[in-house]
Amino acid sequence: MKILWLNIRRRPLLFAGLALCFAASGCRKAEAPSNSGQPRQAAKPQPSSGKRISLSRDQVAKLFDLKSHPDAIILGPVDPAALSESQRKFGVAPTPDPRVEYQPGIIIMEHGDQAIRSFGSDGMTWTFDASAPHVNEFQMGKIVFATGRACGRIIMLKPQGDTVKVILGPVQLTEIIRSGSFAMNAPLDLDKMIPYVYPDFPQSADTPNHANTAGFPAPEDHWNRTIVVSRITKTGKWIPATMTKITANGQRSRYQRIGNRWSSVDDAGEGFSFPVTAPRFSKPHLQRVLWTGQVVEPVQQQLGQIPGLGGFHRPGPLTIQPLNIPPIPHVPNINLNDGGIEQAIGHATTAGVTYSYEKNGVNFVVTAMVEFKGANVQFFLVVPRGNTPLSAGLNLSGDVAITVHLNSHTNQDFHVNLQKKIWLNVSLSIPLGAVTAVPLNLTFDQGLRVNTGFSAKTSILNADGTYIFTGGLTAGVVDGHFVARPDLTVSSTADVGNTAEGISIGITSMLVGGDTRAMVGLGAGPFNAGVYATLQYTATILRGTDIGAACRQGTIEAYLDEGVGYSLPKFVVDAVNFFLSFVTDVRIERVGSLLSTDPQRLFHGCSAYPTNCAGHCTG
Repeated sequence: MKILWLNIRRRPLLFAGLALCFAASGCRKAEAPSNSGQPRQAAKPQPSSGKRISLSRDQVAKLFDLKSHPDAIILGPVDPAALSESQRKFGVAPTPDPRVEYQPGIIIMEHGDQAIRSFGSDGMTWTFDASAPHVNEFQMGKIVFATGRACGRIIMLKPQGDTVKVILGPVQLTEIIRSGSFAMNAPLDLDKMIPYVYPDFPQSADTPNHANTAGFPAPEDHWNRTIVVSRITKTGKWIPATMTKITANGQRSRYQRIGNRWSSVDDAGEGFSFPVTAPRFSKPHLQRVLWTGQVVEPVQQQLGQIPGLGGFHRPGPLTIQPLNIPPIPHVPNINLNDGGIEQAIGHATTAGVTYSYEKNGVNFVVTAMVEFKGANVQFFLVVPRGNTPLSAGLNLSGDVAITVHLNSHTNQDFHVNLQKKIWLNVSLSIPLGAVTAVPLNLTFDQGLRVNTGFSAKTSILNADGTYIFTGGLTAGVVDGHFVARPDLTVSSTADVGNTAEGISIGITSMLVGGDTRAMVGLGAGPFNAGVYATLQYTATILRGTDIGAACRQGTIEAYLDEGVGYSLPKFVVDAVNFFLSFVTDVRIERVGSLLSTDPQRLFHGCSAYPTNCAGHCTG
């Protein structure tokens, strides 16, 4: 949803609103010439497939059945208590197995976990004991396979006395495995996970919007204004939604667009709003209310300064409080340089993030999390020799619930909005084999996107939404083609459009998006490579001004991004490459998937109260 705010003074017509607009393995050389003289790996063209084949649920079940993979090494989650201290900290080292053939030329370290001294707080740097076996073989461009986490191509090499520090860039599984077959079928238990924290992982800087301070100034003599709030569709069409006419003496008349005509909402001499206690997903219920002044004091003071306010729209007492979800044990809150604090949350079936921000007069607490109900993890990977295509799949069966929760407000010193993208500095990893040739991990990584769209000081916007879809997450590649998902059934226990509440003399809006990437593969931090399924979900919340016709709208949509390789958002790659520019002339490639396809839309929903008050809702 896009709304544009234009301020044209001393004209009969004034349009007002708010503008909210809301990953070939490996590395390459930077454009600048290198003086190091060290060899660099050129990026290799990577095959991809955009085609999908439709399979029934029974065919999908057979695809992941262990009986369909009789030659596979069967993997399973490992209790962290069964691992040594170095295995828990740095990962499990590979153990030779005749069923697996490695690619020639890579450095295999059978006791790699014991050779590692530390893992850097940036999420990319490893420090090895210089006297440990095979460390003397390290060279720029070589692939090191020390553990399931310390695995990658050397893109920075720095001997330091009795240690050697390296940065390991991502590699494809096929650059490690020449041939082999792996499979698993086990319950998902995130209580078995090992959290890895890297607080200094590079992040992109804030992207501030244009200054957008609020409030309607006191009307001047001979200043007649008409405020029209319009919605811009994806095709660029403007759809008027609400209108407020203000005369020179401050008198306001409010209208709402219904069909092709404007309908006055002032005939009753009172405001209209919806009770926040109305049953969710019920039909919109108009309730006539009077302005009672029961709002947060700074808001009340500001509103009291506006002449000719008349009736005021408010949804009753604010009821949505911040979620109180216990953080993961032994994982500290991470204070970011942007004025925010991130906190990883999770337990047996849930992975998520809470992000708190307080800067430039913008304050919010956003929680985005994904819960897997009754989920099993099924996985297979077949890397055959010769020209036979690779086959792989990852299936998180059961029901998946997406929760988005928002509490936000602006202060009197508010002067700029925020566009923020973060990649959570915590990975949740479950080792899938204590003794195996390829010690794979099931890893959950997460990203968060927040765009604020406040147009007034001392505004409040809260919302809560939980959406559940059956069938789980399925990502699969067979004979070079992706498996199309069976049909999904979507339900909800809370809707961001219905629950949106707040107080403002201007339009308020927020975009909250999350990425939860589940991957079975090798690597650490952002540089995991393997079979991945990324659930991408975005919620938008819009609430109209309390001076004009009250309107609330919420949208929710979810996509599945899947492939074999690694998948990183562009902003993460840009931040990482900026960091690398200070230590090496090698850069991470933006395209990191051996096999990939376009994200698949899972569902879309839109709700507005009153119906279609901010444009037509479908889905």
